[in-house]
Amino acid sequence: MILIIVVLLLTGCWDRRELNNQALIFAWGMDLKEDGSYLATAQFPIPRELGDSESAARKASFTITGSGNSVYEAAKDLQTKVSRAWFAGHRRVILIGEKLAKKGLSNIIDEYSRNPIVRLRTDILIVKGGTAAELLSLSYPLEQVPANAFFRIHEAAGTTPDLTLLKFLMANASEESCPVLPVITAQNDSNSKLKLWGTAVFNKDTKLVNYLTLKKGMIVEWIKGELDGTIRTVKIPSEEGNMVVEINHLSTKVKTSADENDNIRIQVVLGAKGVLRENNTHLDLFQTKNISMVQQYMNDQTSTEVKRVIKEIQARGTDILGFGLSVHRQHPQQWKVLKEEWPQHFQQAKVEVVVKINLEESGMTGPSIGQKKSEIRS
Repeated sequence: MILIIVVLLLTGCWDRRELNNQALIFAWGMDLKEDGSYLATAQFPIPRELGDSESAARKASFTITGSGNSVYEAAKDLQTKVSRAWFAGHRRVILIGEKLAKKGLSNIIDEYSRNPIVRLRTDILIVKGGTAAELLSLSYPLEQVPANAFFRIHEAAGTTPDLTLLKFLMANASEESCPVLPVITAQNDSNSKLKLWGTAVFNKDTKLVNYLTLKKGMIVEWIKGELDGTIRTVKIPSEEGNMVVEINHLSTKVKTSADENDNIRIQVVLGAKGVLRENNTHLDLFQTKNISMVQQYMNDQTSTEVKRVIKEIQARGTDILGFGLSVHRQHPQQWKVLKEEWPQHFQQAKVEVVVKINLEESGMTGPSIGQKKSEIRS
């Protein structure tokens, strides 16, 4: 009798959906229309065209749009134009149009964080000067499905694109930090058409307030300890040319202090290891003194550039650098008072920057191989 009862309880998957009967979404876009409603765009792969070398010349994806007064309503309208029930569990990229980003992403983020289908390990990017629908309609020569191009371009920049949405949600929910998102744009004069442009800065109301170029955005990621590697161009005052150094093994240390008047002082120590990739000067880098000189100029110039970026960010009162988090961790009691007016304290904080990049490799030749012997300076 027990076995019979158990058998009756072993039901099948009554609500299952066959994968062959679903339309998989690889990329998603959201825009704000002129009337204030939302425009959703989904990019679907065409299964029969994927992995077929003979169909390389044919499109392997297509896009469909839907509109509505809310994110969910726009998604439902999009479903009425698709012959199969769509599934967003494989979605790797979400694009947000510039106009919508300036209005604010609070509604977008609420739906994405509430919906269990949305993966937190998703790359979300802002489309500078355009719409998500426009970019999702573009083709990309190196990828069968253009959605993969957005993710891989971002990944090649030395960051962690699959954590973009999660980091945004965490920064927006915190007391200390303002969120950021990567920026992508379309180029009319390029065959590839896509370019990772930089960083979008948001305030606590999730409204886009400023853009930082890619170079400045990488400095921000270095300060936050989220950058794997980058390059530095070193100008030598006594030389007409310059040197290009690839840096990796990046490190960051942030020390904070606050006096009885709540004056904040912050010291940022940035470290890295460098490998010389180009020598466009007359200097012989087999000479130790020249290596030391290049290293000193590189550290000084990088320090100046980092300070300039920090001042630009401080001027807007948007702490995207994580300084508030450092103050909270290092001075928890004072933070209880400082957090009430942290944007003002952040603007007025005195920041010291120390850069320690060690040039460990200079290549197989000392001077540039294109220089004449009489032109080489030891």
